[in-house]
Amino acid sequence: MEIICQDYYFYPNNNFSTERKYDSNTQTYCTDINQSSSHIRIYGTLDQINQAGDEYMKRTGCNLDEAYNYCIEGEDSIWYNKVDNKDIAANLEKYSKLYNKNEALIINMV
Repeated sequence: MEIICQDYYFYPNNNFSTERKYDSNTQTYCTDINQSSSHIRIYGTLDQINQAGDEYMKRTGCNLDEAYNYCIEGEDSIWYNKVDNKDIAANLEKYSKLYNKNEALIINMV
């Protein structure tokens, strides 16, 4: 079976975090809230990825927003970027060393 990698983005589901920012106009700090969405990367076979994604959503109560393949883009792709491909290749090599063939590898991308 082919090993692939996918990125999963989840809706914020009313998860908020506070953020303190400096306002250069008033030269003061202000605190505000931001919605926090989850992002994970899953590495494994398609069946393992589907199972791990379903289990993650059940366990966390998160709802899937978007999913993308995390892969090296060919030169004919509109998303081709030589530098990004080099970084992606390095990450995929690292994931393959950590991967246990019996279950998918889940990487938290917070």
